[in-house]
Amino acid sequence: MHFIKEKKILLYFLFTFFLIFFTESINYPMLNQAVKSDVIVVLDGGKGRLEKAVELYKKGYARTLIIAPENYKKEGINKNKAINYGVNPNDIIVEHKSTSTYNTIFNINYILKTNKFNSAIIVTNDYHMKRVIYIFNKYKYKNYEFYYVTSTNEKGERWFESENALNIWYSELRKNIGYRLGMYKFIDE
Repeated sequence: MHFIKEKKILLYFLFTFFLIFFTESINYPMLNQAVKSDVIVVLDGGKGRLEKAVELYKKGYARTLIIAPENYKKEGINKNKAINYGVNPNDIIVEHKSTSTYNTIFNINYILKTNKFNSAIIVTNDYHMKRVIYIFNKYKYKNYEFYYVTSTNEKGERWFESENALNIWYSELRKNIGYRLGMYKFIDE
């Protein structure tokens, strides 16, 4: 009888943990913390990000745009695309070393320090934002101020409205778990 009670309690806790974890895994923020800053950082990896970053640039939120990392694949974000959208070439800084969200923060820290920037608007998609906020706030250098702005995809959709929503959910679930366990090198994108 005592064993059955302990088993029920364990099952209750496991179910509760699973429910909380599942709820957390589908909750991705839409943020618009657009504040006048030294620079706008657009992270490669999702459609709609560059367009949102250029929109903020044109509205005067920052005079410099950092592309991290620059990517010349068909879907990638790069300096030429930013110029085609109307960004002055002299206002663009490109970063080439990043291979993941984890190591991007260290490369961004270096660029901010080198250029004496103190604040940045970070632009990425909603499904990526939770991981970006976690890693950028954990490893930011000195007292940098980061503000976060979420973009939708090229169709104006949130992650759960897109055709590949299940793949996005699973990929980000795996990466968020890995990041919280400190397994950055194993989860490297």
